[in-house]
Amino acid sequence: MRKDRKRAEGGFTVLEVLVATVLLSIGLIASFQLLSVAISQSALARQASDASTLAAQTVEAYRDKNFASIVPGTYTSTTTVGPTSYTITTTVTTSDPQPNMTRVHVVVSWAGGTQSYVTETILAPFG
Repeated sequence: MRKDRKRAEGGFTVLEVLVATVLLSIGLIASFQLLSVAISQSALARQASDASTLAAQTVEAYRDKNFASIVPGTYTSTTTVGPTSYTITTTVTTSDPQPNMTRVHVVVSWAGGTQSYVTETILAPFG
């Protein structure tokens, strides 16, 4: 009497499980690295936006001043927005680019000076 044995073909072999585990691990590691880069880029974009706002506020403060009271020189201040400390360096030069004009150059730096935002404007008296 002969018995017909049916071979069970359901399930996975150990090798298939190991290959699937390795591939899944590689995918998860790549995803976490991508997430880390996205988070750091988001933080950098927020810091650049804050620096832009600080520079614009500095320029507007000079625009609000009486033109005759603007004193040339280099001025440095530090401010903190959220967890980030920013250094604002303002350079004011008179008769630049022409007589009776004043150039206001603003550099906002952060992250130990490795990141910066630069803007400038030319001011002239009204009338």
